[in-house]
Amino acid sequence: MAKNNRHNNDPTGLNLPPVAADQIGQGLPYAPINFPEQGDVWGWKTGKRLQPNGCFQDRYLYLPERLSSGSDSKDQHTFRSKLSVERYIRSTFPDANVDAFFASFTWRIPAVAEGLPYHGTGPTKVTMTGSTSQVILREEYHSQILNLEAEIDDILAGLRKSQELEYKVAEERLHAQKIYIQNLYEQLQCVVTELECPDLTHSGPLFRAIREKKEQIKQEKEKFNEMKMVASGFGRISRDILKEHFAYE
Repeated sequence: MAKNNRHNNDPTGLNLPPVAADQIGQGLPYAPINFPEQGDVWGWKTGKRLQPNGCFQDRYLYLPERLSSGSDSKDQHTFRSKLSVERYIRSTFPDANVDAFFASFTWRIPAVAEGLPYHGTGPTKVTMTGSTSQVILREEYHSQILNLEAEIDDILAGLRKSQELEYKVAEERLHAQKIYIQNLYEQLQCVVTELECPDLTHSGPLFRAIREKKEQIKQEKEKFNEMKMVASGFGRISRDILKEHFAYE
């Protein structure tokens, strides 16, 4: 079991304890706790390969003992990527806040500086040898790369939220338009039924009302056809359509 002692060689810049290869541990900061229930502790494990930023390329997450006890195969409760974890959470706990789950711990695990293969299985070792300027440059490089990775995470999280918002707006507006057209058809049917009444004395206004309803239905269906363009994404249709039909600017 790896000991999470504070170490000077932390490429994440988050003061996280670096870990050696093939180490295992439980809980924070590299695995979540108290999910899905209070007292649940997830496990983690490091591999061998490193990323250019000094963090492990291979890292694994394990289910809490309570959830893995009924599994026949270890592979069924071992996750080798964030995507596999996300798929498991969404399918097994559909009401869970996935973003909050990943925000509760850090996926990146910094490696100790010496004795690890670099980005592969060869004998190359990552060391901190060299002049002070080289060390400073290396640390600055690691910091810049980590900043870029953090920005990518933020961008993708923002994109996902934006897409979820667009989907919700489109869903509400399209269903509202369908219901509106449905109501127009029902109104038209009422007028037609009234026209068939044997006691009818003045049919002119009803025929006029039928023509108006049919024209209104035609216009609303044309509007719906414009709204269907949203299937290509909000960014691919005109702002006028977004503003008029979806109240989205």
